[in-house]
Amino acid sequence: MPNSISKLSRVLEALFFYSENLVLKNELERLQHEKETADALSRVSGIENAEILKELVDRGIRPETLTAFCLVPIIEVAWASGSISPEERKAVLDGAAKHGFGADHAILNEWLKKKPEPSLLDAWEKYMAGLCEVVSKATMKELRKDVLDHARIVAEASGGFLGLVDSVSPAEKAVLSKIETFFKKTSLCEQKLS
Repeated sequence: MPNSISKLSRVLEALFFYSENLVLKNELERLQHEKETADALSRVSGIENAEILKELVDRGIRPETLTAFCLVPIIEVAWASGSISPEERKAVLDGAAKHGFGADHAILNEWLKKKPEPSLLDAWEKYMAGLCEVVSKATMKELRKDVLDHARIVAEASGGFLGLVDSVSPAEKAVLSKIETFFKKTSLCEQKLS
């Protein structure tokens, strides 16, 4: 009898600790996935604040979505005048590299060859309004700053004549203003950005 209880004890212990180890293993995998996602979000957005990154991860914001969110305004500003100058192209590609596109520019290059349909900016605006509903004031301010800073860099890329003429065209100013207005359009975003 003692032998059988001993064997049963080992079986019970093995199953119990296997189950506990499985729970711990799954938790470690979840934490690792969250860290990798936060690192990727940081790379594509430039955001370094750990609390903001955690919030984005907790809200299910994926790096691919955040990349699109950051790049759509840049592309819109680049196309504001109806064509893209070599300087604007470089500024867009530099911004894309910052947002994690790296060497694979195939999709972005298509956007630089063909002006996006208005539906892209409409989708961006709707996503941004939805984002305002689920993220904190600090996160929304950080995203707005990042998006507008990079859009302004693209707008200024063509440069004025010897510094005597404003480097941002009226069309680019209009797109920048439109993007800024989008951030304030919904009352929830306005509350978070004021």
